[in-house]
Amino acid sequence: MDMPYAAGVQLSGLLTLGSGLRYDLGDRFAGPSNPFRPGGFDAPMYKNVDLRLRKDFPAARGARLAVTADLFNAFNWWSYSYNNDGTISGPVNDPRRFQIGAELGF
Repeated sequence: MDMPYAAGVQLSGLLTLGSGLRYDLGDRFAGPSNPFRPGGFDAPMYKNVDLRLRKDFPAARGARLAVTADLFNAFNWWSYSYNNDGTISGPVNDPRRFQIGAELGF
């Protein structure tokens, strides 16, 4: 989307949402010490927002220049994977990252 009053700067974004997975808990063969419960744990939902600003500059001598700034996982939301006992085994997404790029066309 073109941002009014921002000298031709364009804003775009991507929102990714995913429902939480159902994990089985316990061990099928452990007996009463660790009983098996299918679908016994609902993981929190996955969510992520990526944002991009882009500015196109006027052509000069047939060359075009554009500058972009990307912000990945803008709100630094964490999503995790889980073990079969409901404990966190690790993150499944990257932390917040910022990236600047340029595009030159001729």
